[in-house]
Order: sequence, then structure tokens, then C-alpha cells
Amino acid sequence: MTIAALLAVTMICFACAARSAKEVKLTWDPVPGVVGYNVYRSAQPGGEYERINPAPLPQPRYVDTDVEPGKTYFYRVTAVNAVGIESDYSEERSRTVR
Repeated sequence: MTIAALLAVTMICFACAARSAKEVKLTWDPVPGVVGYNVYRSAQPGGEYERINPAPLPQPRYVDTDVEPGKTYFYRVTAVNAVGIESDYSEERSRTVR
């Protein structure tokens, strides 16, 4: 995938599932030609997002274990190419931890 094509990726479909009061499982559709993904989280819709994975993830999934029961979290994902350029954020998804 070229850098221009990667930058054109503006939406990665993904789902959130609160598996327990201790984690949120994130999954999304893979993007061909990328080397990894970054996951971003916010405590507010449309708020400031912070990357929560230390390095690009090689697979289209992530389990967020730094969550608290009763709180709602907002997530976005980006795709990363071989030279480290990120796509735009995916659509925002949210999950309330039960």
C-alpha cells in the first residue's frame, strides 16, 4: 500500500465489547498492506484521545485492561504503514464497563 493510499484510509470499522468489569475487547476489520494499528482512548466523546498501546499492534484487536466499572470509554483506531505514517482516526466507538 502506498503512503497516499494509507492516508486515504479514514474509517476502520470496529466493535467494542465489555467482556467483564476489568476489560474491553476491541476488534476491527484488517486494512491490507499496513504493518500495524494504534488504539486511542478518551473519557469524553470527541475528547482528547491518548494512544493506549505502546507500539503498533500487528493484529486488528486489542484488550483494554486499564478500565473501571461504571465508566464509559471512547475509542478510535488508526492504521500504520511501514514507515510509521498513520491513517486518520476511525469512527469513534464507545463502551460502558459494567
